Amino acid sequence: MKDIQLCGLGNGLVDMQYEVPEAELAQIGLRKGEMLLVESDAQKKVLELYANRQHNRCSGGAAANTVICFTQLGGKSAYKTVLGNDELGQFYAQEFLDLGITLRAEMLDDYPTGTCFVFITPDSERTMHTSLGATAFFAPKHILFDAPNGYMPKGINFRLKAAQTL
Repeated sequence: MKDIQLCGLGNGLVDMQYEVPEAELAQIGLRKGEMLLVESDAQKKVLELYANRQHNRCSGGAAANTVICFTQLGGKSAYKTVLGNDELGQFYAQEFLDLGITLRAEMLDDYPTGTCFVFITPDSERTMHTSLGATAFFAPKHILFDAPNGYMPKGINFRLKAAQTL
């Protein structure tokens, strides 16, 4: 990772963006403009409500967004996080691979990839309903992927080879 100019550490979330009328926010218990952090069970209920609604899906998390922008401006970057070993985790990893970002992510079998429902009202205000999922387990050990002693937790290095389990 010597050629990396920026390495981000943070939450691995898949953003799911929905355009909604303002009145709909109250129906699902949200106040316009807030960011509500919820457990996975509450997130599942919202996912079921919006399962058939048209939406945009993209990788997210504040630090990840910074890394993505830096890369799109021509920088060489990497990102370290924790994802669920599920379809959304694979989506997240593939998007980073497609963007040319070195991703080091432990993939957890027992927890879903974190998600953020981003509800956008006609005035462009964002209201978020977020569940950290697997990324809640991001810990100091995940920062040590490239330590000289060779410590490498079970995970995936998507830059070396897509979907190669280490």
